[in-house]
Amino acid sequence: MSFKKYLVGVLALFLLAGCSLPNPNPDSASIVEDGSSTMNTRPDPFKVMLLLPQTAKVNEPFSIQASLKNESMTSIPISSRVQLFTYVIEDENRRQINSMAVNDGGLNRILKERTNITEDYTYKIKKSGTYYISAVAEFTITDDQDGDTNKKMKIIETKKLQVKDS
Repeated sequence: MSFKKYLVGVLALFLLAGCSLPNPNPDSASIVEDGSSTMNTRPDPFKVMLLLPQTAKVNEPFSIQASLKNESMTSIPISSRVQLFTYVIEDENRRQINSMAVNDGGLNRILKERTNITEDYTYKIKKSGTYYISAVAEFTITDDQDGDTNKKMKIIETKKLQVKDS
């Protein structure tokens, strides 16, 4: 009888492990609230959009544009760095190749209903290959409709970029 219990336990572990496989899609967004990865049960009012070319040339600057959109019908007060977005550029082995100076000065603002905060970034890559570009929006909701104050948010949008020799 104990062998059956052991077998059922092992099967249950395999099922649980299979259900938690990561999303293999590199063009995806993820949301982290309060420092932990969560699935939202209520619709999130924020969306990050990342615009960049599908291809770029080695040693030629390319532009990245990231936007945070408030998709709700109400204004939401947020607090963030002066630059809302940071950008992470990884090679095909998922090693980060860029570094970015960040001004940690704070900025309080109201993100009005159905509006965007848009920022631009320019970068150039020295080697050909496949790269993953991520725009990371980190901010705090200072007062939301549910009565939560100081809810930390981190929203990441990632896209793939092919860099080719000139």
